[in-house]
Amino acid sequence: MKLFLLKICAFLVAFSALLMLLYYLFPTRLEADNYLFAYNDKLSRLEQTDTPRVILVGGSNIAFGVSSEMIEDSLHCNVVNMGLHAGLGVRYTLRDYLRFIRPGDIVVFQIEYSAFSSGGEISLDLADGLLAVVGRENIRKYTLPQLCRLAKIIPNRVMKNIPKALLDRNADESSPNDSVYHYRRSGFNKWGDEASHWTLKTPSPGNINVQLGKKRSAPRALKKSFVDWLAAEACAYEAAGAKVIFLPPVVCRSLFPLFYKQGIKECLAVAGRPYIVAPEDMVVDDSCSFDAEYHVNYAGVRQNTQRIIRILRREISDSIPVRS
Repeated sequence: MKLFLLKICAFLVAFSALLMLLYYLFPTRLEADNYLFAYNDKLSRLEQTDTPRVILVGGSNIAFGVSSEMIEDSLHCNVVNMGLHAGLGVRYTLRDYLRFIRPGDIVVFQIEYSAFSSGGEISLDLADGLLAVVGRENIRKYTLPQLCRLAKIIPNRVMKNIPKALLDRNADESSPNDSVYHYRRSGFNKWGDEASHWTLKTPSPGNINVQLGKKRSAPRALKKSFVDWLAAEACAYEAAGAKVIFLPPVVCRSLFPLFYKQGIKECLAVAGRPYIVAPEDMVVDDSCSFDAEYHVNYAGVRQNTQRIIRILRREISDSIPVRS
């Protein structure tokens, strides 16, 4: 009996390893356009973009809330939008970006409020996040816990994707509807802004905010250890020659009381990393909401970007040379 169980375990391990190999060797078009795989595109832009540059760091509040072209045209410097998904874990992403930071960079930390209670760790429920963070080409970077996590996730994904690949090798999961938003890697423009939602209308923004408010879980305590870590990480960026600015994330008016945690502003100030504007100053009208807590429609993008331009012009006017 013991030998039989060992054989079963060995078979399951071998089968999972085979499915993982198939997943990495033969990804479907659906996987190739996975929203979170834009992480590697953003890293490439961060590595290749010339100075002077402004680097926007945070989660999807930046991905969905900024027009980098507007900032470039106003400040005459290159802009790199690194925003993607808060669930990837700011503790990983900030450390990963650091290797590409250069003297003279202006780095804007615009971290979602949720990170201050979660501690900025990667979401274990974000299956694709583990893939996007490391990328197929860097599989050796996986830690043992990540590999164990993937061993549970990948077989199920492969089994779902095999029929799609066999039925239509040249098609995505579905024919995109121009009036419905799809989270896709191809939705990002060359700056790293999620621009495909700019032309879409938000049905009943107020109702969306009510639904988001109802889904809001009980507030968790602010983790001061995360604030201390964030302040130390800012020091590491400055040691690499960058100027670091802390800016509150954009959020709609009715959601602000639900998502802003009392004490964040004060803790950052005590850590020597104060917000350069009050959190309330980054609030936009409810009509600007799109489909998630920190996502705004194009009207919100323009309003938020114009605010960021005014703030940066005031804060860094002497820090960025004119781009040639």
